[in-house]
Amino acid sequence: MEEDSKMIDLHNHILYGQDDGAETLEESIRMCRISSQDGVRTIVATPHILPGIYENDRSTILSQVAELNSALKKLNFQRSPFRVKNLDSMTQLPDDLITELRILAGADVHFSSDLLERLERKEVVTVNDQGRY
Repeated sequence: MEEDSKMIDLHNHILYGQDDGAETLEESIRMCRISSQDGVRTIVATPHILPGIYENDRSTILSQVAELNSALKKLNFQRSPFRVKNLDSMTQLPDDLITELRILAGADVHFSSDLLERLERKEVVTVNDQGRY
């Protein structure tokens, strides 16, 4: 991957404990490390919202996105002055050499009879919580 490549992952179950994705914060961070190594610079966290099965809501998703971004910042994953070049394996990459990565809120919202009403009440998260997409 070239140094200036900037990929966006628009669908990722990176938030722990919310659905069938990551189970722990540590697993979420490992997923971030792998994504960063693959050239991803932005991840839209999209936990399932499916009434009766995945009861995730806007406040929980926004809170966990903030928690994960904070954890990444503490681990120097974000805004690192270093750039990764020509590394063959994940095991060669020290934790402090991860390039910039940011996590945005989103959701994998399943269709339901009240979806439009829930969108109007701002109960579900759209991409980057901007009310669109």
